[in-house]
Amino acid sequence: MWDARKSGPVSVMTPDLENKFDDFFNSINEMAVSSNDSHGTLLAAVDDGTLAVYNIRRRRFEMSSETLGFSARTLTVVKNNTKVLVGTDEGVISVFSWNEFGNICDRFPIHPLRPSKQGQARTAVSGGNSVEKIVKITEDIVAVATDDGVVSAMHILPNRLLGCVGYHIDTANNDTSGADCMTLSIHPTENIIASTFPASSSIKFWNTSKFIEHAENETAELRLPKNQRKLPSTKLKGVKSRRLCLTDANERMEYLEGLLPEKPSILSSNDSENSTSHDDSSSDNDV
Repeated sequence: MWDARKSGPVSVMTPDLENKFDDFFNSINEMAVSSNDSHGTLLAAVDDGTLAVYNIRRRRFEMSSETLGFSARTLTVVKNNTKVLVGTDEGVISVFSWNEFGNICDRFPIHPLRPSKQGQARTAVSGGNSVEKIVKITEDIVAVATDDGVVSAMHILPNRLLGCVGYHIDTANNDTSGADCMTLSIHPTENIIASTFPASSSIKFWNTSKFIEHAENETAELRLPKNQRKLPSTKLKGVKSRRLCLTDANERMEYLEGLLPEKPSILSSNDSENSTSHDDSSSDNDV
């Protein structure tokens, strides 16, 4: 921790590592603080897949969350400082509630959309794109950069994809599949996002106004009775939030069905009856 009025760091906070040789795997990828936290809580996304919590006032390490199983690449605080989003290289965003950093309260995979050459949108493979950066556009909307070069706009709680903000292509390496290690920065007016990646010498700027308007309209529609809803997501080009929701629902249904015990089939019961009758007839013949 640094103070601009003094030379050198005023304090150094390190977690208690079980193995001192694990420093490389416990490197911090990103930090974030809450704007209204009186206790001075500092959050860090750690490479070992945990969310580390530091107390700035007491200048000490407080706790680590349960491991997410994959490297924690980025984090941000949303929903008026009540939720923390952590992106992992699994392609999943994990959600923590403020002051409940021990374990997640929700998680959802990222399905980035990227326009094809024909101008249509295609869906990337679920869980295949590392979440490299998350920045807050509003308290309900974030921009997510994945390592396939796509910058997506997402609404948080309810979690849904609003569409593709833009994408990068690594022309230096003749790689048209995307760009690695992307980073984002948002303008204070909350209408412009800048994006780039290490192999690029240029910065791209994107307008997010339409996604904010789209999210507000869709949220207003969701408050109406179901028979009166006319969600704009079915009319906008490149916005596949409804289709992705259906895809997630189908995947969830298949997962739940896999947990249920298998039901005996009618064929197997008929076979058992036939075998029983055959055994009875054979026993009568023996008599």
